[in-house]
Amino acid sequence: MTDDRSSLKAAELLSLAGLAAAGAGGALLLQQWLGPYAVAIFAVGLAVHAAGMWSKHRIEARVQVRTAPWEPILYGLCWFALVALAACLLVPGFAPR
Repeated sequence: MTDDRSSLKAAELLSLAGLAAAGAGGALLLQQWLGPYAVAIFAVGLAVHAAGMWSKHRIEARVQVRTAPWEPILYGLCWFALVALAACLLVPGFAPR
């Protein structure tokens, strides 16, 4: 059972990475039209991802789903990255422009 859950989580992570790469590629292909909205699209993407990640984590905790050993590490790293990316958007001079 634990191996199946780990395999499922790894497949979800691989799927998400592929979707992110496809989204980045699509944005680059459409940069002429999407360029003016890049910061807004990025901010909405961060917020939607954070909401989904938080909801999934709460549901799993409520139903007491066993997590793979690496899941809490990825969860923490993801929140760290989201805070850093949000700082890039919100704090003037934090990120190069």
